[in-house]
Amino acid sequence: MATSGSSHGPSTDQPPPSLPNSGSAAGVCIMSNAWKDEQDPSLISFISAFLGSNSFRLNFVSISPDLIFNCGGVSIAFVFVTKWDDCCNVGSIFNRVKRLKAQFARLYVVATLSTKEQDDSFMRSYFHFSIRYEMEFGKPAFVLVTDPEMGFEKIVKISTSRGMCKQQKVASKVKVERKRAVQDTDTFIRVLTSIPNINKHDANSLYLAIGSIEAAAKTSKEDILANTDLSSDKADSLSRDSLKVQKVSILFSKLLEFVEMGSSVEQNILVTGGAGFIGTHTVVQLLKEGFKVSIIDNLDNSVIEAVDRVRELVGPDLSNKLEFNLGDLRNKGDIEKLFSKQRFDAVIHFAGLKAVGESVGNPRRYFDNNLVGTINLYEAMAKYHCKMMVFSSSATVYGQPEKIPCVEDFELKAMNPYGRTKLFLEEIARDIHAAEPEWRIVLLRYFNPVGAHESGRIGEDPKGIPNNLMPYIQQVAVGRLPELNVYGHDYPTEDGSAVRDYIHVMDLADGHIAALRKLFADPKIGCTAYNLGTGRGTSVLEMVAAFEKASGKKIPIKLCPRRAGDATAVYASTERAEKELGWKAKYGVDEMCRDQWNWANNNPWGYQKKL
Repeated sequence: MATSGSSHGPSTDQPPPSLPNSGSAAGVCIMSNAWKDEQDPSLISFISAFLGSNSFRLNFVSISPDLIFNCGGVSIAFVFVTKWDDCCNVGSIFNRVKRLKAQFARLYVVATLSTKEQDDSFMRSYFHFSIRYEMEFGKPAFVLVTDPEMGFEKIVKISTSRGMCKQQKVASKVKVERKRAVQDTDTFIRVLTSIPNINKHDANSLYLAIGSIEAAAKTSKEDILANTDLSSDKADSLSRDSLKVQKVSILFSKLLEFVEMGSSVEQNILVTGGAGFIGTHTVVQLLKEGFKVSIIDNLDNSVIEAVDRVRELVGPDLSNKLEFNLGDLRNKGDIEKLFSKQRFDAVIHFAGLKAVGESVGNPRRYFDNNLVGTINLYEAMAKYHCKMMVFSSSATVYGQPEKIPCVEDFELKAMNPYGRTKLFLEEIARDIHAAEPEWRIVLLRYFNPVGAHESGRIGEDPKGIPNNLMPYIQQVAVGRLPELNVYGHDYPTEDGSAVRDYIHVMDLADGHIAALRKLFADPKIGCTAYNLGTGRGTSVLEMVAAFEKASGKKIPIKLCPRRAGDATAVYASTERAEKELGWKAKYGVDEMCRDQWNWANNNPWGYQKKL
């Protein structure tokens, strides 16, 4: 049965977050009196306020499940375990679930696993008790969360998305059932072919004869031989690996539940600095991938026109899922206002200053913007139980590496104030995770983002004199600046100019999507760094030549002394990102310069009209 509630519920004077996209739909929540009495009062207060803000009626009744929801159609029952512990009677939970499963066609089990130990305990218990209590694959679905408040919001989302309609057209119902049947068949085949010597033909034969992964795990060698055309050796393989079949089945069950939830419930992502160069391109990709997005930006080095063009690119339907908030992370009131009105599933944190040269001349400005703002953001995230972040770090944390390519476990020794702010923030992230292991943080170490969206509608438009190479080149190409200053022409490189790893901004945006999905899918990600680059070094003069080729313009250059804090050559090893995120850069230097010129040629004065 459900155990005692969390002791860290939100204070009752905080307004509850509203359910995204709940619209005007109302419903009723029936809560078990016995379950209510076992919970922390702060959790019950949160639930009552949350339901009230989303037009749900709450009734307390003596019922068998912990909660029953009805949103005008099918009733959905829930077992809600608010604290999972090896010390509690885990067997009684599964026995209770077995009984309720026979009574309710739609039953979900929501379990709060806030620590690695609880996650391990759940996995052990599931493997042990699911067979004893005859749990079918994915029936009921187990929904795993990190805190009770998140768990209850998941319950409301499931109820709204699964039980709204009283009737379905026959054709629509058949289509849904057919799709589910195909998914089940595909899952069965994928699980069974993970066993040595079992191919797709064998898996199909087993599916026709047996019909479920659980049955396959329990079927004897004799039954396999009697009902399929599998050889004796293959039947032996399947029998030997029955435990593996069970383990793989639970992993697929969790994955399918995640995918199913993702298809009907939008995840809400906060993007700080989302009006900037990398931010806008990432927001476009987030919206196209089905996420709901809120931007917070102080427009210090960006303009609202960039956000308007994002809306134009994605179209009116997706644009409705984008919200812009003018605010500064250094102002705690701005962050509090944002987090108090809605719940975020994760944060992508771009906001901050980024010019190496400026940071050397004015380090205090960088410490104020980059460090103070991020610390305030962490405080708000912790307060509102949002503990997933993709952090915009930088290759500058490597300083002048002793060898290249840079690997994530290299010694970190930033050479300038900007790089040190990124390094300090990485250390802060590692310290937060060490103290509170439920945090999941991905540190993305960018190399040198360039290029623009292929449409030419959004791109890099820095205010004042550009600090980065490519926007400087493009302003020379369109006549806004007379010549390009090349800082350093006596480096020990092939042509004397510094070597960097340039990466197309759209590749970078896709890298953020991959990192975000990793956060949601892997509860043991911890705090992990990934390089985002191409793995190839290109000199400054080589980039100038490539841009000249793409644009047909001659770029006048002026050779200048090296800048303080600049390294000779830095490029990435991308092996970890490719292996763990499933991400790899697709674009080369020619495509980068092509899209950069397309942006510059169509927007010679950036987002602003020439005065």
